[in-house]
Amino acid sequence: MALVAFLLYILPSLPLMAQAESSVETQFECFMDDTNLPHCQTPYYTQSVSQEYLDSFEPVVFNIFFWGINEDDGANPPTFTEEHVLMNIAKLNMEYNQYNIFFKLKGWDNTSYTSTARYTNSSVLAIWFTALSNGWYDPQAFNFYVPYSFDMGSGQALTYGSTVAGTHHWSFQDPARTTILHEIAHNFDIYHTRYQFAHASGCERVTRDPADPNYNANTNGDCGITTAAVPEMQVGDVDLDECRYIGEGQDCGGNDYEIFEPDVRNIMGSRSAGCYDRFTVGQAIRMREYIGADPDAIFGPVTTTLAALYEPYKGEYIEYASDPNNDPPLFQPGFEYYFWECECQEQTPCIDPAPYEDTSFSYTNTSVLHIQKDESDYSSITHPNHTAIAIKHPHADFWPQPRKCFDNWQTPPIIGGTITLFRDGVFNSNVTITPQDSLQMNDSNLIPNLDPGLYTIKKNKGDGSVEETNILKEND
Repeated sequence: MALVAFLLYILPSLPLMAQAESSVETQFECFMDDTNLPHCQTPYYTQSVSQEYLDSFEPVVFNIFFWGINEDDGANPPTFTEEHVLMNIAKLNMEYNQYNIFFKLKGWDNTSYTSTARYTNSSVLAIWFTALSNGWYDPQAFNFYVPYSFDMGSGQALTYGSTVAGTHHWSFQDPARTTILHEIAHNFDIYHTRYQFAHASGCERVTRDPADPNYNANTNGDCGITTAAVPEMQVGDVDLDECRYIGEGQDCGGNDYEIFEPDVRNIMGSRSAGCYDRFTVGQAIRMREYIGADPDAIFGPVTTTLAALYEPYKGEYIEYASDPNNDPPLFQPGFEYYFWECECQEQTPCIDPAPYEDTSFSYTNTSVLHIQKDESDYSSITHPNHTAIAIKHPHADFWPQPRKCFDNWQTPPIIGGTITLFRDGVFNSNVTITPQDSLQMNDSNLIPNLDPGLYTIKKNKGDGSVEETNILKEND
């Protein structure tokens, strides 16, 4: 009953937003159900354009979970891999971190969602309903779906009270695509810059002079006074080499559009694939104000802590300092990391990393490992022993205080072994091998009690490793 009520709640208020391509390589043709007027005039939208105000928002961290969609029999070309997931989480953080919005990779699943009906030519709304029916979603995360294709567009999102979005496989695989940034922005109540350009009741005029009687940038279109009034650009309206508008369109009042390079490059634009690379300050402030107001109560369940950013998305910390560790802890890309030398107090050793809140350890600014935001060798983003994690970000909650000192000097216990005596005094096969139990092998007088001779001592450790030492014992 609760699920049905939830569906009835979201159905009237979740218009489908999509972004469709006329040419996969270069152009975008955008689709949107724009019959609903946007949320422009609400108490929580100030329409500020102040960078200082934008910088004042406290960090917020959202979980995100990625879902690959397969056919009924599980068939799925290599359209969704761990590498693709990491590439996209890096895109999200490199763009949104500057607005103090962070994403934590909670996980991914490329096997569970099996539906031929949703694999191709479906909508994100249908994908979501199927996910709800089968448990293919995480209620504590943004859920991002990757089908082979949509019915319309390279990406789609649910807005007005949803944290559900997706992109088709080739946008998900392409390092140059910003589709995921665009679709997640819809979840933050951000519209296409062309929104309602052709609707007399909602079209946006070119003028940005509040004293002009035609001024309506604060109530119409995408509600953004920092984005130009733009049309649904047609093929040929944009010079993609220079990211320049070359069309001759007019707004609904007959005024020539004034569209400059920053407008062509806006991530919420259209027909300029390869140019998209920015939001405006006004758009970013709108996102933060929507997140802060949370009028649909959607962000609470998907919000996590800053501490989560200092946790690996997979792998394990070594139990013993001598363990080579074939499954090291790995951290999500998209951040500039410094792993600084650290040392924990003797009374509180950091055999496991110190809790996020514990900053009692000492550290130096000697960097054992430095990772850039755009690092693409994801296996290199790990946490070396005897270091703490420092994430380079201007907000004081991050920099310069490092966290999670990992200072493990523990070695595995010796559980037994053997003593081999070479009877001829040289390394050959003429030997006597004497097994030792853990008490004998850990005896501090093990070597002093040996008779003179040439020995090999093998110590079997609790982690499965063997420590081998050659000793020439002479007469005392």
